[in-house]
Amino acid sequence: MTCVFKRTTHHHGDLKAELISATRALVAEHGADAVSINQAARQAGVSTAAPYKHFRDRDALLTAVAFDCLGDMQDQTVAILSGYSEGDLDGIIAISRNYISYATQNPNVFKLMFSMTRSHAKDEELMERAPEGFRVVREAVGAFLGCPADDKRAVDRSFMLWSFVHGLSFIIIDEKSDNVGQFLDVETIVPAAVRSLLLDPSA
Repeated sequence: MTCVFKRTTHHHGDLKAELISATRALVAEHGADAVSINQAARQAGVSTAAPYKHFRDRDALLTAVAFDCLGDMQDQTVAILSGYSEGDLDGIIAISRNYISYATQNPNVFKLMFSMTRSHAKDEELMERAPEGFRVVREAVGAFLGCPADDKRAVDRSFMLWSFVHGLSFIIIDEKSDNVGQFLDVETIVPAAVRSLLLDPSA
């Protein structure tokens, strides 16, 4: 899902959401390091003082964007899995592909989501939301393996799976494969890796 912001007429009560959406668009285009409170205000069509009604500083605004995007990714994961039977390996492959697709379509936003700055770590809501996506994956993996989501097998395999898709996502968006002259056929690699990680009894 590509982040796009469309300017709308400001209405009382939705300033916070508009600022998050505007900042998200700026991050998507320029990267988090290039975004300022003043830019976000201009993008949202409000005064430069307006953001401070909801955010104490720039870091708090960026943290809110990360929180919003993590929620989007989690919602997509849940929606995709709902189209498959419980524990279906194809469903796990589908959410793995979507994770990588989200990263490649929104590289700057993805980097913000997982930059884990000091401000992120201090935000209780963000720290609570971050593990939720992993919980959904553990439940899917546990159902496939025939064990509870908190079983060590489900936790270990889910972490291995996340490590793979997360690492591959950064390899792609940072163009590391291009630097070593390696072509990545994601459509082939992802299902093969997921099957290997979840079906290999020695894993």
